[in-house]
Amino acid sequence: MIINPRPANALRRASFILGTARNSRPSRHSPKAVALPLSLHWAHYGVRHRITAWPDVRLEKNYDGEWIPIRLDAALLESASLELSRPGHETHWACYLGFVPPPEREFIENFEFNRVSALFAAAHCPALLPELRRTPVLTVFLAEQFELRDTGSAAWAQLDAVYERAGIWGVLEWLGLPATTQPLHALGELDSPDLPRRFLERLRAQLWQAPQPQAQIARPALSTLFAERIAA
Repeated sequence: MIINPRPANALRRASFILGTARNSRPSRHSPKAVALPLSLHWAHYGVRHRITAWPDVRLEKNYDGEWIPIRLDAALLESASLELSRPGHETHWACYLGFVPPPEREFIENFEFNRVSALFAAAHCPALLPELRRTPVLTVFLAEQFELRDTGSAAWAQLDAVYERAGIWGVLEWLGLPATTQPLHALGELDSPDLPRRFLERLRAQLWQAPQPQAQIARPALSTLFAERIAA
């Protein structure tokens, strides 16, 4: 008499699977699961994009299933700001910011529509964070600096070098703003840091039209800084 081995094999397989499932249940002595840093995702013209986790905070797009780094430009910044400020993204932001240090997280959470701008500024210009806390609206100008200066890309390293060599006055001049205390006071009086992009040029023009104090703040000339080849 020939006995078919399949039922016994099936029984052994079933016992193994059940045993594995039982053994896989968390116990009191099992280590807790560690959450991994998250990325912020959205689609721009049907192409998936993401901002990588802190402290990298790099912009990437998906090309044939592979994530490749790309440069931030004005169109992508506006797209990310719009999509990631829509209702329903609060949970995504909360998870993402859970991996950001408290001082930077508190600063970023002060923004709503311009939160992506604040994220990039805090990640790539950490030395400027005290100045940005005092004048939050300046964050929008910093995040838009590649467009305001017509550089074509976000030159964060260059901005850091300008601030290191010439302080906040050098940054204001680099952005095309009056390098005096007057624009800092005016920007600091705005009610909300979420200034729409379309108002930047108008506000910059108004700052230049306002009466400037005769005593200018002493600072190195930026032409000298650029002549010394500040690294981009």
